[in-house]
Parts: sequence; C-alpha cells; structure tokens
Amino acid sequence: MLIPCGDKGVSSRGVGGRLIDWGLNQARERGEGVYVEADGEAGKGLYFTKGFKVVGLLVVGEKDDQLVDTCMLWDLDTSAS
Repeated sequence: MLIPCGDKGVSSRGVGGRLIDWGLNQARERGEGVYVEADGEAGKGLYFTKGFKVVGLLVVGEKDDQLVDTCMLWDLDTSAS
C-alpha cells in the first residue's frame, strides 16, 4: 500500500491520521507490519503517535543535494491496538 505525501491544504485536519489508521487496521487484519519513509518532522511526529519506530535513515544524493528520509516500522507484535 502506498500513501502519497500530504497536501499542505489539508494538513492539521486529521486526514493523514485517518488514512494511517485505515492502513493499520488493514495490516492488523492481514497480520502484517507496516514500513514507511517520512521526510519531515510533522510526518514523523504523526507516525510516532501511531506507534511507528525509527529503524534507519535513507540518504539519496550527494552532500550538497541530499534527500534524507526517516525509515519507520509499525510492528504488529509490538504495537498497541
């Protein structure tokens, strides 16, 4: 499942949180964990509130032109329902 990046026009309205909740419910029903890459403090904060943990960083590009994403995992066995 892929959830596209957020739109500033709908930020802070709960849309992202509802999409994540839906995805986590789907994962629970299937008995699966969820992996995401977050590229901003707001996104990371939202994922943290949903029980995701940081598992690494993904760095793409050269020193002066880098994209750094935070790799996060929601584990069915360790996350609260």
